[in-house]
This record gives sequence, structure tokens and C-alpha cells, in this order.
Amino acid sequence: MTKFQELAEAYARASQRGTQYRQEIINLATAIGRGFETYLSCPSGTVGYYPVVGKTVQEVESDRLYSILQALEIDEGDSYWHFGLKIKLNPLTWYGLHFAFFIRPPEYLIRLMPEAAEVTVNAPLQNDSLLPLFDAVHKQITDYFDTGLSRFLERGGQPRKIGF
Repeated sequence: MTKFQELAEAYARASQRGTQYRQEIINLATAIGRGFETYLSCPSGTVGYYPVVGKTVQEVESDRLYSILQALEIDEGDSYWHFGLKIKLNPLTWYGLHFAFFIRPPEYLIRLMPEAAEVTVNAPLQNDSLLPLFDAVHKQITDYFDTGLSRFLERGGQPRKIGF
């Protein structure tokens, strides 16, 4: 085998590992999106993806949805993969979630941005692996709506959204 053939084979192996890693990224993000829709027991199409890295509030709040491939982005600042999930609460209201995750075999480290604690999930995913994440996300959203008016009033005129 020539030195060139060794280089070509090393490149082929690296390329294959990269393809497998990218597929694992896509599978995890898809499992979070579809799994959360199932967890909520909402109609199909109620939950959708959108990109979040470097996006404005107006872009996030629009009705436009994206494929998981369009929504997944790596943030070079933290090396986590990021994507958004939107939940259509009624015909006029979408609620956006920003997820970030990192694969550190044999674990997935998943965060609900910006302040949520990291949830560690063992790989490979099992049927209920993401349940603790979904429970935490559901609680955070419910708390946001339940306390929105009081948080707004406590901040005494600072520009904030009320949450409804």
C-alpha cells in the first residue's frame, strides 16, 4: 500500500465517522421533536422546527417552520448543536423552545436554553429516555404562563413580554 493510499483510506474512515456522527445528531433532534409532540398528545403538525443560532425575535416568532436539517446548527461559541421547536398553542400563537445538545458517548447532554440545567441521557435512546427532559420542559412552559403576569408586574415597567 502506498502512502497516498494510506491517506485516502484514513480520509475515508474519517468521512464515514463524520457521516455516522451527523446521522446521530439528526436522529437525536428528531427524537426530541417528535417525542415531545407525542408527549404532549397534540395533533400532528402542532410542533415544528426552526433555526435559532443568530436569529432575531421576529424570525423566531414567524409562522415559518423548517426541516430538521435546516434547523440544526452548531454554535461555534459552545460547540453544542442548537435547534428550535415551536408549539402552536392556538391559530395565532406559537411558543418557541431553544434546545442545545452535545454528544459525549455514551451520553447525550441536552439543555433547554438559556437557563435550564443540562439533562444527561444515556445512549442509545430507549422509549422513555427523554421523559425527564419532556417533564422539565412542560413544567418550565406551564410555570412561564402561570407566572407571566406577576413577573411582568414585579419588574415595574421594564420592557418584557407578559407571556400571553
